[in-house]
Amino acid sequence: MSRITNLGLLGIALALPACASFPDAAGGGRVVRVADLKAETPRSWSYDLGDPAFTAFLDRADLGSLDVKAALARAAASDAAVRVARGGRLPAIDATAGWQDSLAGPDRQARGVDTGVSLSWTPDLSGAVSSAVNAARADARAASHDVDAARAVLAAELARNWLALVAADDRLIRISRRQTMEREGLSLAHRRIAAGYATREAVLVRETALARLADERLSVENDREAIRLRLLALAGLGPVSGFDAPRGLQALLPYAPATVPLDQLDARPDVRAAAERLAAADSRRLGEIRSARPRIVLSLGGQGGNTSLSRFLSNPGFALVPGVRLEGAVFDGGRSRARADRAAAETAEAEALYLKAGVAAHRGLATALAALLSTRDRQAPAAAAVSHARERLQLVTAQFDHGTASRLDQIDAERSLVEAEEADAEVRRAWIAAGIEIHAALTGG
Repeated sequence: MSRITNLGLLGIALALPACASFPDAAGGGRVVRVADLKAETPRSWSYDLGDPAFTAFLDRADLGSLDVKAALARAAASDAAVRVARGGRLPAIDATAGWQDSLAGPDRQARGVDTGVSLSWTPDLSGAVSSAVNAARADARAASHDVDAARAVLAAELARNWLALVAADDRLIRISRRQTMEREGLSLAHRRIAAGYATREAVLVRETALARLADERLSVENDREAIRLRLLALAGLGPVSGFDAPRGLQALLPYAPATVPLDQLDARPDVRAAAERLAAADSRRLGEIRSARPRIVLSLGGQGGNTSLSRFLSNPGFALVPGVRLEGAVFDGGRSRARADRAAAETAEAEALYLKAGVAAHRGLATALAALLSTRDRQAPAAAAVSHARERLQLVTAQFDHGTASRLDQIDAERSLVEAEEADAEVRRAWIAAGIEIHAALTGG
């Protein structure tokens, strides 16, 4: 070969190991930024509580949640692991090139140029690589389902906390109404004492009620702030971030499906992820068994060199050496058997976790349905109590207009109505909460 050809081969030999040393040059080393991780598929959660503000906040949370981003990163890693496993089916090519300049004596130098290329390939005759690829693909599908599960869990947690925020606002409104009534009652009590119609006890009753209401208001306000911060944390937002005000409790729409499809439980992302992990574990079990079998390795090596660069360019001395060898463990201290036993135990564990996920899904749905039926039975008595309290207030108001009842009697009737409305609101909150849990049980939240 000409010197130009030999020089080109030397350059290629030097470039190949150099490229292999830098991930970016080899096509890898891609930087994955958290801000760029976004789910691209529609979420399984569809219950929006009948509140556009909740829908808007859920969209923000779906993009900003760190739990969802972590699941997306794991899914990307699992996809890369599939490519790694597939690489086991391809041959490996290594290249070396070197230049040495060493002293051979006090007045002489021995110089040399050497190059080498080796190719090796292990045909997947036993199916061990295919098992590894199948396991990696199942893990990737499980990671994809984990993303859907993380989004469903996020939506369910947001719905629960959103309902708690709405209930807190509703309680604060009623506390304000009761405080207004108690202040008016306190003022009337002072007048009655001045007129000689009441004792100090009437004032103490109103002051005690106002103190309790102030304490209750402070507790609810603290709970509301904690709920607000929890919502922002779930959405991956800072504590000073804001969001649209939610609608009132009476404006929220309960989740009341006409039918509850039990087969939808098997389609829950957490159940499907557990099923894929079972498939991955079984593939790894088969891979451990197959990897213990003998394997054939095909190789092709090339080596060249000379004492100087000029001589190498004129005579590289390059020679190809093909080879075939059979590899297999004669005695490995029982490690192959132990790895296979470990993989079998991990498969059994994955099966148990899959069954556990299915049982948990059915148990969660049954619990949510029982809560829904319980709150449905409580709705009629609670509504009747509100109706009776409202009718009593109307009667007392008519008596007050005719001078046969006092304003204090009217305030007491108003207080009874507020208390009945609070009980009814609690039933409605429990009804909506049960609907959230039913939807969560169906979607994996």
